[in-house]
Amino acid sequence: MKTSGLKRMPEAFILLISLLILLFTAAGTRIFRYGITEMRYFLVLLACWLLLITVYFLIAKKQNIKLIPISLSILTLLSIYGPQSAFSVSLYSQRRVLVETFKKNNAFKNGKLLQVDSTKIKKKEAGHAVATLNYLITKHDLSSLQPYFNEDLNKVSDSLASVKNNNNQRITNYQLRNDKLNWAKSRLGLNKFSGYYSEYDDDNAVAANIFTDYSFKVANDALTMVKGYDYVIDESITNDTLSYNMAGVSVEKMQPIKGVYSLNIDNSIFSFDIASQLDSLASPKALKSYTQVKINGQSNTYILPDNKLIFINETAKFKVMLNIKKLNFAKYDKKKWSINYISASYLIKKK
Repeated sequence: MKTSGLKRMPEAFILLISLLILLFTAAGTRIFRYGITEMRYFLVLLACWLLLITVYFLIAKKQNIKLIPISLSILTLLSIYGPQSAFSVSLYSQRRVLVETFKKNNAFKNGKLLQVDSTKIKKKEAGHAVATLNYLITKHDLSSLQPYFNEDLNKVSDSLASVKNNNNQRITNYQLRNDKLNWAKSRLGLNKFSGYYSEYDDDNAVAANIFTDYSFKVANDALTMVKGYDYVIDESITNDTLSYNMAGVSVEKMQPIKGVYSLNIDNSIFSFDIASQLDSLASPKALKSYTQVKINGQSNTYILPDNKLIFINETAKFKVMLNIKKLNFAKYDKKKWSINYISASYLIKKK
């Protein structure tokens, strides 16, 4: 079927040109500064496709609307397979960004990354390097950095994966990813620097922003005292909303929102705004009173008294305690605290 109503609306495509200029400008600003990631790749690909379609329907005398699904199918295949795919291009781009940062700080020789001088590198550049490492390890694994290390990174990964936690169980994927990042940071002299990464916000994935990062834990993080309570529910930031029925009592563990953890018990909400407590828990004065320990070369972990990480909320019918064992959190751009990881339990008592 040739020709369509699209041909009779050239003004719509003319208006698209100005919007496409804005789109290319916005995407280009991020790419030239921080490199290509998968999300930016698809954004630019979509922008190029829209430009192609716009030009086609503006200048072609004979138009065929089949061009839209055909071109989309071709671009989809090209973006998934081959050296021009989103995965390959983002890997190449982020490795190039990392190498350029190390070259700028005289820490790249014979194709290998060297330790940077932590007293001379700018904090913004160091944060950018850490964020890029985090992106590469999260999206492409530690082995993606093999060309720049003398060590066998597959063996390093196997060694880190063999470590067990306090319960003599294999560590989680989140912990393993964090251990790989800490190993790379230690190896490259970036221990005292942090970068921001969130797998749900690509624009911040490799941004060169610094954030304050801490980990809190209690001394006996494998032990939970349940005396005086009827039920225990585990809390983890990775869990979705879950529902339970406990002896006729309906309980819904809700997805945490901005550091607020909540239970819905028989339509009564028990909320714990942990993020709002972190200003006092992580104040300079408070940090000095805790025992500071070094884990995987990082010295930002503190052991707190049990009562500092216990929060209670109650009504006439129920008493709920949120008992935190481990907590990792950060403050990004001096804004509100953001919780990256939590290991905790809800203890519920029916009065």
